[in-house]
This record gives sequence, structure tokens and C-alpha cells, in this order.
Amino acid sequence: EKIARDYILSGEPDMIVNIVDAANLERNLYLTTQILEMRVPVIVVLNRIDLAEKMGVKINTEHLSKHLGCPVIAISATKKAGIMEARKAIAGFLDNSPGSTFAIDYSDEIEGAIKKIEPKLKTTAREIGSNARWTALKLIEGDRWIRRRALESAEITEEEIKREIRDIETLLGETGDILVADRRYG
Repeated sequence: EKIARDYILSGEPDMIVNIVDAANLERNLYLTTQILEMRVPVIVVLNRIDLAEKMGVKINTEHLSKHLGCPVIAISATKKAGIMEARKAIAGFLDNSPGSTFAIDYSDEIEGAIKKIEPKLKTTAREIGSNARWTALKLIEGDRWIRRRALESAEITEEEIKREIRDIETLLGETGDILVADRRYG
């Protein structure tokens, strides 16, 4: 996740082609949600769709695409099925690739904390090549690299960060990283 984050924040990619194992969708979509929240252009390629179907898993790619807010293409690399469709979708998406508008509905408590800290993170977000909402969310998750960068920019204090996280954890009875992860899996 950190390697993907660092590469995306580098500003080098024009878009992300996220290849996901269709036979193990739940686990693989966790990283997908994190990438989508970074507001970069993403196309999801579901590989091993043949294996998923053998396991009795039927994936409605149109429905998933609507939920994720990005194109979703099903392929089977071993059987070479769907490869041309994926190539065409990627080429077409490169010409017209808006950033993601995907958003997870976090609890009112987490959304409240995001709204309080987000305005204080605009410079940090700009410096790291991201958006302030994602940066606030990473602070709530306890991301040390983001915390260090936010404190270096002096937009927010250590006490403000601790207070928001403490308030969420007290109200919801769990650590910020667990609360965010639960919503992403949901």
C-alpha cells in the first residue's frame, strides 16, 4: 500500500490500472478503495474471472463500476479472454480520464473529524500531491508519514490531531485505523 501510495503521489502516473483478483474480490478491493479515495483516474481490471465463476461467484461489472465510479473490465489472462476489451477500455480512458469521485460514507463522527481537520491540511495535501480529505483520513488512520508531513507544514498541531483521534476513539470505542478499515470493507 505504501509503495502504491508513494508512486501515485509522485505525480508520474496518468492513470492507475488496478488489476484485481476476481476470485478473491473482497480482500483485493480494499487497496482499490484506498486508491480511489486519492482522486486519481482509475480503471479496475478483474482478472481470473473464469476461476471466480467456477467458484460460483458472479460479478456484475456494471454494478461494481457504478459503485466504484470507474470502469471495471473482466478478463482471464490465462485464457486470454477480455484482453482486447481491456486494452480498448484503457486506451479510451487515457483520452478522457477524470479523477475519481468515489467516496466512502464514514460514520458521522469520522466525517465530522475530517471536516474539522481537512481545511488545515490544504498546504500539506498540495505539497504531497494529494487532496485534503484523503490527507485527513490518513491522519485518522494513524499514518506516520502523513502526520510528519502535516506537522512540518505547521498547518495543524500535534494536539489538534490527538484531540480529533481521541474524540473519535472515545465515541466509537475503537482505534481510528480499525474504524476506517471497517468502513472500507463495508
